[in-house]
Amino acid sequence: ESWTIIPGGFLRSSIGLCLADARGKPAMQQCRPVRAQRWQYTLKGNVISAARHQCLSADWPNSMSQDLQMQPCGHNQPNQIWSLPN
Repeated sequence: ESWTIIPGGFLRSSIGLCLADARGKPAMQQCRPVRAQRWQYTLKGNVISAARHQCLSADWPNSMSQDLQMQPCGHNQPNQIWSLPN
């Protein structure tokens, strides 16, 4: 998946939808200027929801699922570290 960071802290996918924190779960939605679609990228690599102040988290590497979820941010948790393009 290819993502674009657009002004205001929004993450837009290659199909034109934005990542949102929808009631505590990551979801793809039509892009709108709402707080649920705003994200902060930290120097440590965390992607934090402006709506709930939780980290975008992947299931652990040994899990069969590839789901994303929102979790409290932890210290250097590998499932919460993301790389964004320069």
